[in-house]
Parts: sequence; structure tokens; C-alpha cells
Amino acid sequence: MFDIFGEFESAEEINKAAAGLKEEGDIKNLLILAKENGIEEEIAQAYAEGIIPIIADAESAAIGKLMVEKAEIKSQMPVRPIVDYLSTQCMETSFAEIVRSKGKKLKDCINSVEKKCREECKRTKEQYVPDLTVFKWAKAYYTEG
Repeated sequence: MFDIFGEFESAEEINKAAAGLKEEGDIKNLLILAKENGIEEEIAQAYAEGIIPIIADAESAAIGKLMVEKAEIKSQMPVRPIVDYLSTQCMETSFAEIVRSKGKKLKDCINSVEKKCREECKRTKEQYVPDLTVFKWAKAYYTEG
């Protein structure tokens, strides 16, 4: 997942690494850095060419992390709607910064939601948990504790 450059704590860390690579003229590794962090190649190219001043802001860095982590999740739960919801919540910078932090993992979020769903279905004897409840639990994973 973050095999080459490691996991970054923030968009600022990604931007510092990208700036160093750009300064060295190492566009190949700049593109690898972008891919590893879920940043589109076109954005990385625009940054490398000086068209845009940074490679990522808090929101795009968080959404990129979610996309990279999503690709590695194996779950019986439908992960995409949860990721889509969390991505929209990343438009709020403070939430995006929490998502990007190293201590939070989408895999752990999904596991937590899955556990709560099982408990809720057992408690209510229903086979369904409303989407908004699931989304609330997913966001709470990032914002609580």
C-alpha cells in the first residue's frame, strides 16, 4: 500500500516529499509518490510542470488515502458506499486531516462497522441496517476516540 515512500501523516508531508523530488528532477518517483497516495497522474504531471503549486491539499490527500486503502479491503460489506460517503465528508478540512492521519485505517473502520452491523442485526433480529446508520458509524470511527 505505502511500500515505497511510506505512509504520510498529512498533505503537507506529501507536498514536502513531492517538492524534494521535483527539485531533484525525479519525475519518475514523483509519479510513484502520487500513485502510492491516490493522487491522479494528471495532477502529478501538472505539479511537475509547475502548472499547479502543490500536489495535494488536505481533502485530496485524504480521499487519495481512502482510495488506496479501499483497493486492499476484502469484506462481505459493500465498502464502496462507505468510502463514497467518507470521501464527501472529506470536503471538511478538519475531517480530511483526521482521515489522513497515520492512526486511522479504512480497514479498521470497515471492521468496526461490520461488527456493529452484526451486533445490531442480532439485537433487532433484522437483516438490515439503514445506510445512514452505517455511515454514522463509519464517520464516528474517525472522529471518536
